Amino acid sequence: MNESWKQWEGQVVGGEFPLRQYLGGSDHSAVYLTEAGGPTPQKATIKLIAADPGTAELQISRWNLALKLSHPHLLRILHLGRCQLGGTDLLYLVMEYADEDLSQLLPYRALAPSEAREMLVPVLNALGYIHAQGFVHGRMKPANILAREDQIRISSDSLYHLDEWGGRLVKPGLYDPPEAASGGITPVGDVWSLGMILAEALTQRLPAWEKAGQADPALPDTLPEPFLEIVRQCLRRDPRQRPAVAEIAARLQPAPAVRPAPVVPAPVVRARTIPAPVKKTPAPPRPPATLPSQPGIGSRTVVVGVVGVFLVLVTVFGWTKLFQRRAELQRPASAASEPSPEDTTAPLKAQPKAAPGAKRTAQQSAKNLATEKPSPVRTAPSPAALKSETPRTPSEGFTPGEILEQVLPAVSQKATDTIHGTVRVSVRVRVDPAGNVAGVDFDSPGPSRYFADQALTAARRWEFVPAKVNGQYVSTEWVLRFHYTQAGTKVFPVQASP
Repeated sequence: MNESWKQWEGQVVGGEFPLRQYLGGSDHSAVYLTEAGGPTPQKATIKLIAADPGTAELQISRWNLALKLSHPHLLRILHLGRCQLGGTDLLYLVMEYADEDLSQLLPYRALAPSEAREMLVPVLNALGYIHAQGFVHGRMKPANILAREDQIRISSDSLYHLDEWGGRLVKPGLYDPPEAASGGITPVGDVWSLGMILAEALTQRLPAWEKAGQADPALPDTLPEPFLEIVRQCLRRDPRQRPAVAEIAARLQPAPAVRPAPVVPAPVVRARTIPAPVKKTPAPPRPPATLPSQPGIGSRTVVVGVVGVFLVLVTVFGWTKLFQRRAELQRPASAASEPSPEDTTAPLKAQPKAAPGAKRTAQQSAKNLATEKPSPVRTAPSPAALKSETPRTPSEGFTPGEILEQVLPAVSQKATDTIHGTVRVSVRVRVDPAGNVAGVDFDSPGPSRYFADQALTAARRWEFVPAKVNGQYVSTEWVLRFHYTQAGTKVFPVQASP
């Protein structure tokens, strides 16, 4: 049934939820982009699953229980029901739209320890809440840790109440605990899954373990603390040895500073004594006074020391300035024209697949992003933009290509606000001898699918004059490097060949 899901794009579910775009699925379920919210509809997602006559009512009951839950780090359920498409009975669930999930980031890079902490805290808060309400998540994995409006959330479509259904996973996945295949799933099963996710997030690899054995999974020594100990405790084979969510959260809290006890001075006991008679001796002769204009040896030592320190500071300062000046002279010219590298986006800060918007120059950005018009922006390229970042020296019989028109990706203010640092996407463009764009492909897609797709769409609409060799136009390749930041988007075109 996996192939037939996409054919239903454009259908309307329940008379009000259009299936805008097929986002993915499996043999028994599919997820689409849709709209919800009445007169001012908002972007949402809708999940369809085939209605099994034996379990359909039970599934609807589970979703109705989850519908009543409310937590800032839990993706909210908006609507649910039953429908028919193409003669097939289906159940549907409408949920809040999430911009991106952790599984989209991990193929490109691991999380830094600070990012892992930033991800883990809200996930623990959400899991602690649903466990306290008598629910189990049961499907914790990177794809179910999502970013929505700059907040980390976990999915809610797979929750079930322990009193409602003590079922078992039909086919345990990579993140499910050892007991899932035979003993059902429990809150400490979520803890195992969280340990697997945390290990993968920090190393881009899942811990290896033998399903038929009894040993705990082997962990790499590269896991930093406190995450190494947290993961080790989460991945205990014996469910009774795993910590509760609250215990994990406590391990993340910094230890309180130990304040030293105040020092109480011992009381001073003054003893009254009778002084012995003192024999008077004449006072020693006083040395002759030194004049201010003729300092003595002690004063001269102080003055010489101060002068010495001053000379040392002057020397150090002079060497520092010289070193800085030498570094400036040795810095390549291209370093001045390209922005310095910055950190890429934090997993899990909302990385929009969201509404498109506009990439602007400094003046255009303030105006257009305020109105969030999604139409792409065509700009006449500046003389600097028409040249390659690494200019080629024209040789005899060779004329480099030129850029006639550049189209910048359309990114709304809302999407721009989700960027932390710089999102870099590199697109390779092939231009035929007639000057037409013959093909585009990723040279480096970067960490966000949304920003990568926006760059690819914009690159297809660029216009070029191809290079010439011996007076004849030839096929030309360009690499367009898009840099997205909160201040705007810049593009650095480089002619790659010939």
